[in-house]
Formats: sequence, C-alpha cells, structure tokens
Amino acid sequence: MFPIFGGLARFIIEIRGRRFSAPDIDFEENQVIQEGGDIEVGTFWYWLSGTSGFYLSLPANTWGVVTHPDGSQHSPPGGVCLVLPGSYKVHYIDQHERHEYTNRVSEVTTDGENLALSVLIHYRVANPRVVCQIDRPVETLMANIETDLAQYIRTHAHDEIAESADIRDRGRIHQFFFERHRGRHLLSRAFAINSVEIKEFTGDSEYFTMRRERSLQRRRDEIAAEQFERQRETERLNAEHTLELNRLKAEAQARIKALEARILDDTRKREIELEQIRMKDARRHELLVNTITTIRGVIEHAAYTRGGMEAKSIINQLLDTIMTDLPPIMEEKLEERTETGGSLPPLSPAEEKIKNLTDTLRNLLK
Repeated sequence: MFPIFGGLARFIIEIRGRRFSAPDIDFEENQVIQEGGDIEVGTFWYWLSGTSGFYLSLPANTWGVVTHPDGSQHSPPGGVCLVLPGSYKVHYIDQHERHEYTNRVSEVTTDGENLALSVLIHYRVANPRVVCQIDRPVETLMANIETDLAQYIRTHAHDEIAESADIRDRGRIHQFFFERHRGRHLLSRAFAINSVEIKEFTGDSEYFTMRRERSLQRRRDEIAAEQFERQRETERLNAEHTLELNRLKAEAQARIKALEARILDDTRKREIELEQIRMKDARRHELLVNTITTIRGVIEHAAYTRGGMEAKSIINQLLDTIMTDLPPIMEEKLEERTETGGSLPPLSPAEEKIKNLTDTLRNLLK
C-alpha cells in the first residue's frame, strides 16, 4: 500500500503546485536575493505513505535556495521537492548579468598625480548558495571593487592609468581587478566578474592636453611612416618594373637585330645566287649561241667542209647533250652556286662537253 500512496502523494503535490504560476520576483537595483515565503510541509501524507514534500515554482532566470529546518541550504532545480515534514524557507537568486557603477575614488599615483576614477563593472551570480552566505552581497562586492580601484591608482603611474582607458588597453585593468577578485575566496565563488571598464577619469587637465597632443603627434608619425613605407614600396615596384621593361626591350631589340642580320645575310646570299644564276645564264646563252652559229656555219658549208661525217656526228652529240645532259640552272645545288662567292662558277661537265664539241666543230670549218 505504501508505494501506491507514495506515488499518489507525489502526484497530488505536483498537481497542486502546477495550479499556480511562478511568483513575480522584482529584484532591487543593488540586490540579487529576494526572500520568499515559508513553506509548511504537513505530516498527513508522510504518515500515510512515507512521502511528503512541496512544489517549487521558479521564475525564468532565477535560482531557488531552500533552507531546511536543520539549517542546511539546497538549490533544487524546481518542481516537486520530496522532503520531510517541517518548515522550509525559500530565497530567490537573480541569474541575470548585472552592472554597477562605483563611486569616484581619488588617490595619488606612483608619479605623484592626484587622480579620481570610477569604473563600470559587469558581474553575475556564480553560486546561489554561496551568495546566501554573504551579508548584503552586492554592497560587499562593490566595496571591495572600490578598494581595488584605490589600490590600482596607488600602484600605477598617471600615463599607465590613462592608457588603460583606451579601448586597446582595457585588458590591463580588467586583469588587475580579476586577479584581486580571485584572491577573495568566498566572494569569488559567489560572483563572477565579466568585465571592468573605466567610466570616469579625472586628472590634471594640462596633462590631458599634453597626452592628447602627444597621441596626435604619434598618430601623425605613424601616418607619415606608413606613407613613407608606401612610397618606398611604390619606388621599389617602379624600379623593378623599369628593370623588367628594359630587359624585355633589350631582348626584343636583340631578337630584332638577330632577325635583321639573318634577313640581311639571306638577302645577300640570295643576291649572290641570283647574280651567279644571271652570269651562268649569260655564259650558257653565249655558249649555245656559239654552238648554234657553228652548226649553222657547218650546214652552210657542208659541201666544202672536210670530214662531213665527223661533223654530223659532232652535231648529233651536241644536240643530245643540250637536250639530255644539260640541266636547268635553277636545279643546281646551292653549294655549287655560293661556294665561289660572287665570281662565276666553273663550267659544268655538260657545258664543258658542249664547249669542247663546239671548238672541234669550228676547227672543221677551217
């Protein structure tokens, strides 16, 4: 019977709890803990089934810390909480990330300047049960932060603190406060610091003017250095482009000169070849004219020419040589045309034969 009554008791506790929505919790500006009401757990269901408890409804982004009759504290996730009969106390803890501004803290820097600082701190609750162990936890946290702020001013120079306000150097001040906060055992377990930023910086106005001018001059120097580097890079690229262009021009001119020299040499050789062809053609023309003239003289004086049969045989040899053995001038080898330079090359075997036969035929006319 007890298991059945135990399940029924749990079901009734859950049904009753779900009938009511989560309470509206309004945390004040400097508070992360809101006290809830007392919860009385009766003995009826416990005597009947051995099961008793209550239903814990939690608003969004809120923890619940329950103090038991024996003084122990627990942080259940919400829903049905099975506990022994007795009186229980509930506290609600804020889960949201919060931010607070410190008061202005005035101290003297290591270089003797009087500064006043105020910082903006972003924090959140890390452990709800540990927060409940601290009296006025937010005020305690801010008091320690202001103490750290005074220590930060006393241990740094004016210029270092001024640079900490710069966006690029915010990590320096955050690291200082983070290390100090981590050294406080209970407070560091209760709260997590997300970021620390300088809100207000009050110091020597003349110093600020000098720092602003120095910053502007440093920026001008950086811009001038960047422009100088860009100018050097541009000049280097221009020089490289000029060298490359000159190299390409030189290579192109060399190729053009080599091509011109080759064309000139080919033209000269061609002119020599043509001149040799012309001279050889003229010589061959003269040779053939002499041969034809001699043959005509032989024919005209055939009756008086001694050795008529010999003359006829020579004429036949001449005609056969002209028609079969004498090659065209254009078909002769290039080496034979150019090896003698611009002079007339020697007679070919066919031309030499025609010349000899012509001389022999002419001797018959004498």
